[in-house]
Amino acid sequence: SLPSAVTDTLTVEWSISPHYGVKTGQGATSYCRVCHLPHSADTTSSMLRGDEVRAGEAGACLRCHDGSGALANVASGPSDSFGLVSGHTVEGAIAATGTDLTNTCGDCHHLHANAASQSALRPKVITGDVIGTVTVDPGANGWCLACHDAQGSWYVQKYRAPYPARAVATRDGQGYPLFGSFPGPAVYRDPGANEHAAIPSSTEFGLAQGDCLFCHAAHRGVSRYDGLRAVYRPTDASTLVDDQQTGAYAALCFICHGGTRPSYLATLPIDIKRYVTSGSRNAGHRIITEGAAMPFGSPLPCYDCHNPHGSGASAFGLEVLTATGPNTPIVVGDVPGEIVMGAGATPHDVRNFCLSCHTTSDTGAGWDGSAMAPVEAGARVEGVDRVSFEGVLRLPEHESHTEADARACTQCHGGSYETIDSFNVHNPNPGQPDGTATCDTCHEAAPPAPSTSGEPGGEPETGAVTGESSVPSGTGEQAP
Repeated sequence: SLPSAVTDTLTVEWSISPHYGVKTGQGATSYCRVCHLPHSADTTSSMLRGDEVRAGEAGACLRCHDGSGALANVASGPSDSFGLVSGHTVEGAIAATGTDLTNTCGDCHHLHANAASQSALRPKVITGDVIGTVTVDPGANGWCLACHDAQGSWYVQKYRAPYPARAVATRDGQGYPLFGSFPGPAVYRDPGANEHAAIPSSTEFGLAQGDCLFCHAAHRGVSRYDGLRAVYRPTDASTLVDDQQTGAYAALCFICHGGTRPSYLATLPIDIKRYVTSGSRNAGHRIITEGAAMPFGSPLPCYDCHNPHGSGASAFGLEVLTATGPNTPIVVGDVPGEIVMGAGATPHDVRNFCLSCHTTSDTGAGWDGSAMAPVEAGARVEGVDRVSFEGVLRLPEHESHTEADARACTQCHGGSYETIDSFNVHNPNPGQPDGTATCDTCHEAAPPAPSTSGEPGGEPETGAVTGESSVPSGTGEQAP
């Protein structure tokens, strides 16, 4: 029969790939042949052209993305490249260290994507035996959170085990939490639980608000942990001096909290680095106990108190990983109300935060997230005993260190960030009121020394010292 009348017009648009028109000088005779070699390819997968070292998809991609034909050198570049120490690994073609959801470049990148709208990533469907079928939105961390989801699907698929809880996070020999530190997309995306979610978008760097790439490299990063853009780690003997003097152990945090405002922030965050590197005896809330998990004098790692991905409801991402007994790790701060800090914190709240690691002088009790409770022998934080006085986490005998006392720890140890000389939890005052009163505000003076003449108020005996506190040496030490 005759064709029916035309009732509508169908328009088909052609998506121009970012690879269209690429010329590399590597023997390509047409645009498609930059990547494909139909008659003599070294792989049966999509007839891809490899390079002299790598076969398959990675070989085809890294022929140009090694700095020779593309702007991004993800093969061996100084940032965000597979030549660095940690992050994603394209296991299917570059290394044979197990499999997860990043086995090939095409697992994240659509190689023929529309260059006009999204040159690297575009909506795609991920199908896996663990993650299921998920349509990924490339914007607003969609690609990252597709695998780093509430179940930790990337981990489940690679290790065939549930993603570890924060309290039982997998740790390396120095105590860094390798797996188990991510609280999930709901917490990460909530600015009330994670202040990093409010980092504004940056057209300069092409990043969305709260983008994971403010801290993480998409491929691999320079830190030995987590594909991070800068160093974030514990201290060891080889790094101790540098960590004390420059804060190298927290270089990642000091990108923003180091006294210099990044261009993508409208205001300068609190400068924490100046307190860590002040040179004072407690700068960086130092380890002051021999035999701890880190050397004597080590600044306390940021991750011991903060989760950079946010916590259940605590300000500043506060999550204190502590212990109530031997091999009984708990996390304080991942549930609303466990740690209440910030402008509205009461003296009771401040004490609970400090006593999540420290214990009271009289009862040896600590805050377990819901109540003050006795801490069992063998409980340790960073290898420091919470129960014995020798461990320093057990506070020295003094009225202000007892369980019944209601004063905020900041009254003596400082809670100000106003000046470079201020004392606060990152550089605690070792026991004197913070410039507001004399020592006897908190500490009772020693009784007068006996008079040589036997009369009250006479001259002290030779060698006697008056006016010293009766509190044992070391009162108020704050670092473990």
